[in-house]
Amino acid sequence: MTTTPRSHSPRKVRTADEARAFLLDRIDYERRPAPVPDAFKLDTIRRLLAALGNPQDRIPAVHVAGTKGKGSTSAMIAAGLVGSDVRTGLFTSPHVDRVEERLRVDGLEATEEAFVAVVARLADLLEGLDLRPTFFETLTALAWMHFEEQQVEVAVMEVGMGGRLDSTNVCRPIVTVVTNVSRDHERLLGDTLGAIAREKAGIVKPGVPCVTGVSGNEPSEVVRDTCRRNGAPLWELDRDVGVTVIGDVPDPVPSRPRIQVATPTAEWPALGLPLDGRHQVTNAALAVGALELVRTNGVVAVDPERSVRGIERLEWPLRFEIVGERPAIVCDAAHNEASVAAVVSTVRDFPAPGPRVLVFASSTDKDHAAMLAEVVGRFDHVVLTRFVENPRAVTPTELASSLSALGPAGHQSFECAETPAEALAAATCKAGDAGLVCVTGSFFLAAECRRMLSAGGPSGRSEASVAISSRRSAADSPS
Repeated sequence: MTTTPRSHSPRKVRTADEARAFLLDRIDYERRPAPVPDAFKLDTIRRLLAALGNPQDRIPAVHVAGTKGKGSTSAMIAAGLVGSDVRTGLFTSPHVDRVEERLRVDGLEATEEAFVAVVARLADLLEGLDLRPTFFETLTALAWMHFEEQQVEVAVMEVGMGGRLDSTNVCRPIVTVVTNVSRDHERLLGDTLGAIAREKAGIVKPGVPCVTGVSGNEPSEVVRDTCRRNGAPLWELDRDVGVTVIGDVPDPVPSRPRIQVATPTAEWPALGLPLDGRHQVTNAALAVGALELVRTNGVVAVDPERSVRGIERLEWPLRFEIVGERPAIVCDAAHNEASVAAVVSTVRDFPAPGPRVLVFASSTDKDHAAMLAEVVGRFDHVVLTRFVENPRAVTPTELASSLSALGPAGHQSFECAETPAEALAAATCKAGDAGLVCVTGSFFLAAECRRMLSAGGPSGRSEASVAISSRRSAADSPS
């Protein structure tokens, strides 16, 4: 495999801090909304990758779009390929703790040394180009550079937003996946499910097979029509890809069923889901469908038994992830109406006899009122807060107004907290040792809470744990 030559004299980037500063200097639509819908175009990423020798043309890809579940589905596809000893790159977004997480090879994020080296090369290249790529375009290019240097055989590329104009949509896929369509990013993608489906289905390529879990007449017909026009074979969940729940995986949380997936060309071995939540059944079935299409394509050898074992070993953060106990604390990255509804369904199965408390925050470009409508009445108490590391947060006061505007349904026990640490402290006190605290509504909130709860350092006391201890001490003190 051809490898792009590495620059031996980087002028701008020599350390990890300098690499991150270089990236933070890019326009970042994860931290601020795009000013206009046509802010996204493919010209810049095409020119940038051309200057790099078009590495994306030399690495077959599995391209994954969808409103929800695309990250989990991408991770399961990659884990299945790794299980079959296929050297696999995985590009996902956003990251939880470190930007290097977005660039994974065989399940391992890029090392700091490799990350600095690839950023240095790109920084040198950009000095001689009349280009100003965004943060996401830059990361997409870095992914292809890293994957080529690491001699990846297949790259699994998760769409950042939409599909048609996403910077990942310059890849050369051997399979495309459209997980589902629901309302999200409506200002940029359209205000109907059909319009959103057209953007998601924009990743379909001529003659390249597609597997989809899209439901509903209008969006389903959009995907079918797009595949027909492109001569792309289409496998639809429940029509071509069948999934049967055959039992539960032994686990404290009874929400990881064993499933059997059958495709038009093979029945796969039974699979124990590695992630909690009944909605992961669909994601796993789509992943298996994609892997079967890769197998029949013959570009790489995929062994179903070994791929299933690879999926079962997957660890993937912020998918109904249990991060604390007494009370149980769960963090989930759900950030739209449909994904929050899936979290609520999973909470219903959670074996916690005590009070159930929600910690909720949202981004300004999300329909937080619709998400709140999904949670009211499903929790004993709600703590409304904001994340602090990204400027797109809705204020707790605004969230409270939206909750109250729901009418009688919104008249439930709730309070506001200015920081995630304060919110966790309030929620754990309400839940007690036997209860459940569920953190959701935003990827950024879930990531911040997860980081606080695990960042105890030498003392074992994180910011969140200190706040929780203080709150409990105050609650236990005589008045």
